[in-house]
Amino acid sequence: MKTAQSVPALDERLIRCMASEALDRIIGSSTPKLLFWDMSSKRLRAVGADAARAKAVLAQPTCLGMYDFEVKLQDIIDDFKAICQS
Repeated sequence: MKTAQSVPALDERLIRCMASEALDRIIGSSTPKLLFWDMSSKRLRAVGADAARAKAVLAQPTCLGMYDFEVKLQDIIDDFKAICQS
């Protein structure tokens, strides 16, 4: 279950900056990526959808979802805000 304690409240500029960096990693990749909030490094991380730990990432309450090259910046921002609020 996702909790408010798992993802801190962040300001809009920081969220946009992190989402933009994640978008660059996704678009630059030839495979879909799973995005999740890494609480230890306090940043969005990307893992290949075919990676060995992909199933574990999907099960995390801080997983935003799977994205491919068609993703838009606003999609990532909206999904990140959704996990922040849940």
